[in-house]
Amino acid sequence: MQWKLSRRQFLIQTGVATVTGATIACDSGLVRVTPASSTMVATNTPTSTPTPVGVKVATGGAIPQLEMVAMISRTEAREQMLLDSPVIQELLSGIEVRIQPVDGEDYTTKMFTLAAAGTAPDIFEMTSQESIQWIQRGIPAELDDLLRNSDSFSLDGFVDSAVDAFRFEGPTYGIPREVNALVLDYNQELFEEKGIEYPTDDWTWTNLEEAGRVIQNGSTNEIYGFSTPPTSTRFAPFVYQNDGRIISEDFREVLIGSAPTIEAGVFYTNAHNEGWATANTIVSAEELFVNGRLAMIMRGFRPIAEEAFTMGTTSLPAGPKEKEGNLLFTVAYAIWTQSQQQSIAAEVVQVLTSTEAQNIRLQEQQILPSRTLLLNQVEHPAVRAIIDGVARPYQWGPAHREIDDVINQALSNIFAGVDSVEAIFNSADEEIQAILEGASI
Repeated sequence: MQWKLSRRQFLIQTGVATVTGATIACDSGLVRVTPASSTMVATNTPTSTPTPVGVKVATGGAIPQLEMVAMISRTEAREQMLLDSPVIQELLSGIEVRIQPVDGEDYTTKMFTLAAAGTAPDIFEMTSQESIQWIQRGIPAELDDLLRNSDSFSLDGFVDSAVDAFRFEGPTYGIPREVNALVLDYNQELFEEKGIEYPTDDWTWTNLEEAGRVIQNGSTNEIYGFSTPPTSTRFAPFVYQNDGRIISEDFREVLIGSAPTIEAGVFYTNAHNEGWATANTIVSAEELFVNGRLAMIMRGFRPIAEEAFTMGTTSLPAGPKEKEGNLLFTVAYAIWTQSQQQSIAAEVVQVLTSTEAQNIRLQEQQILPSRTLLLNQVEHPAVRAIIDGVARPYQWGPAHREIDDVINQALSNIFAGVDSVEAIFNSADEEIQAILEGASI
C-alpha cells in the first residue's frame, strides 16, 4: 500500500496557500525573525538589540523574553525552520523566538538540572514517556486555565489519545505537536520470489508467522522473515493485540506477569527461537531491511522510501482474536511551572501547535500532525491506527526509563534462553512493582 495526501492536504483553511512546496501567507506585514542563537527568546516587538544569551528581562515596561529548549539538535533545526516561515512569523504577532540547543547533553538530565537551578526555559518539549515523571517533579505547568483564556484555541481539534498522554489526574500539562504509530513495512520483491501474497490490513499473527517461515526457512542467503527486537516499543503492540497490558492505565498495577502478556511474549520470542524472525536490535533490523535481507519490519510513518527495492506498507497484524494493537508516540510543548511569562508562553505554544504550523511540519518535515483535521487527510496505516484509537500512548508511568529497561532486559533474557517466558516475566513483574513502590504516584 502506498500512502498519499489528499488534494486538500496542503491548503490551509485560514488564508494560507501552498505553491511549489513553499507555504505562503496571503497577508502582508510579516515579522522578521532574528536568526537562531543559543537561546529561544520571545519578545513583544519585531526587532530589538539582542539580549545576552540566558538573560531574562523582567516585565513591567521592559521587553519580556521567552526561552525554548529543543529536545535534540535535529529537533532544533526543525524548530528553526518552522520559526523562519513567514506564516508563523505573522501568527507570532511580533513575538521573537530563539532556540536554546541541548549541545549533546542528555535532554532529560539537562531539563532536571535547569529546573532545579530555577533557570529552565519557559517552553520545552516533553514526550509521552517522560511526561508523568516530569509532572510529578513539578516541572510543567497546568495549562487548562491558560487555554481557557483564549477565545480561539481548543483541544477539541486534537487527537484525543495524544492529549490524554499529557494529562495526569485531571489537568493538562502539554499540547501535542505531532504523533506517530507503527506499521508493517515489507519487501515486495521477497514476497514475489516466494510466490506469497503481500501482507494486508486483515492479517493476523497466523499470517505473519506463515509468511515469515516460508521466506526465512526457504532462504539460502540469510534472508529473514520478520524482526522481533528485544525492546518494549516493538513488543508492546503484540501485548495489546492479545488484549493484555504491561502496566495498568493508572500506572499502579503491574501486569507483565498476566496470562495475556505472557502469551504475547511466547509468540513474540518464539518467532526468533523457532527460526522465522531475527532478534537483532532495531538499528540492525533496519540495516537488514534496507539491504534487502529482511522481508517485514515494524517501524513508524515515513513518507519517503529509502530502499532500493519496492516497499509496501500495511497495518500491524491483529492478535488471535482479531484484536488490533499499536503504540502511539507523541511529543508536546509544555510550559515551565515557574515561568514568569506563562501567558506569552501559552500564545507561542498555540501558534506552534496551530493548523498552520502543523501543516508546515507535515509538508516540509513529513511529521504527522496531532490535529485530526490534517491527520485525516493523510492516507496511511499509521494514521488509521491513531484515528481509530488502536494506538496506546508509549508510557509506563513515573519511572518510565527504569521500567523500560526491565522489559527490554526480560526480552533479551528470553532470547538468550535464560529461563521460560513465564518465569522471566514473573520476575520482571516483581521488579517493576518494586520500582513503582519507590516512585511517587
